[in-house]
Amino acid sequence: MRTAALILCLSMLAGCDVVDQDGLFHCQQSIQNQFPAPGTPNAFGAGWIVIDLNCPAHQPRLEVQPQQGAAWELPVELAQDGRQLRARPAIALSPEARFLLELNDEPLREAWLLLTNSLGGPLSYDLGGHSEELLLDQGRLLSPQSLEPTLLDRLSAVRPVISFLNSGSSTTVPVRIGGLQNETEQQDPDWPTSDHNLDWAAPYFSGRAIELRLPLASWDLIIEDVQLEGAPHPVQGGIGSISIQGLWDTRGADPALGGSPGALCQFAEEQQGMACQACGDGVLACLDLLLVDIPTQRWPDALAPG
Repeated sequence: MRTAALILCLSMLAGCDVVDQDGLFHCQQSIQNQFPAPGTPNAFGAGWIVIDLNCPAHQPRLEVQPQQGAAWELPVELAQDGRQLRARPAIALSPEARFLLELNDEPLREAWLLLTNSLGGPLSYDLGGHSEELLLDQGRLLSPQSLEPTLLDRLSAVRPVISFLNSGSSTTVPVRIGGLQNETEQQDPDWPTSDHNLDWAAPYFSGRAIELRLPLASWDLIIEDVQLEGAPHPVQGGIGSISIQGLWDTRGADPALGGSPGALCQFAEEQQGMACQACGDGVLACLDLLLVDIPTQRWPDALAPG
C-alpha cells in the first residue's frame, strides 16, 4: 500500500510523505512559479499576480506591504483545482515603487520583492485617436500553461489593434477593436471591427463580456466572455500593457493544434489537470485562458469602421 501511495503521489507531480501503513499521504506545499518573478524590475502595478503551487491551497492570504504605510490584503482567486492563486489589485499599485508581497497558506509562508514600472502615470497626450497594436505572442500565457509555446507561436501571425475613439468621460472610454494585415501596416479589411465602451479610471481601462475572434491561417482563435484590461504608456510611443482573460473555444483549434476533436482539452487535462468548461452553447470545449503582460506599441493611425 505504501508503494501504491508513493506511485500515485509521483504521478500527481506533488511531494508527498507516506504517514502510515494504510498508504495515507500528504502533499508538501511549495511555490512552483510566480508571476511577476521575485525582484522583477518592471511589473505592471494594475496587472495580475499569479502563483502556482505544488498542492491545492487551503486558506491563502496575500498581503502587499508598501515602503511606507500599512499593508493590505489582496483578494485571491483560486484556479486549476486550487493549485493556482490569482490576484489583481482593486486599486493599482503605484508606478515606479517597491512593494513586498507575502503569501500565507499554513504551513507555507513566503515573501518577495516587487518593483513596478512607469505604467499608470498620467498620460502626456490626448487619448482620442490613439491606437495601439497588441503584440500577443510576446505576452505570458499563464493558463493553460501547457499550451504556451504552441499557442504563442501561432499568435505571432495575428495583429489586433485597439483604437480609442475619444478621450472618454470620467468613467468610460469608447474603443474600436480590429486588426492589421500581417505583411503591411495597413488595416485588414477582412477583419471586422467591433466597438465597445470600456470602464475608464485614467489611465486604466477594462471591459467584460467582449468576444474576441482572431483570424489565423486556417482557424479562428475564439475567446468568449473576455475581460480586457490594461494601460497605455504615459508617453506616446512607449510600450503599454494589456491582459486578456476568458474562455478559449478550442474546437476551431483542435484540427490545427491537436490533430483531432477534443485533443486540446485532453492534453490540458493530462498536463495540468485542467478540465474543459462549457462554452456559450453548452458544449464542454472551452479552456480557461489567461494571457497577461501583453506589450503594446503605437500604431500611427485609427481603425475605420468595417
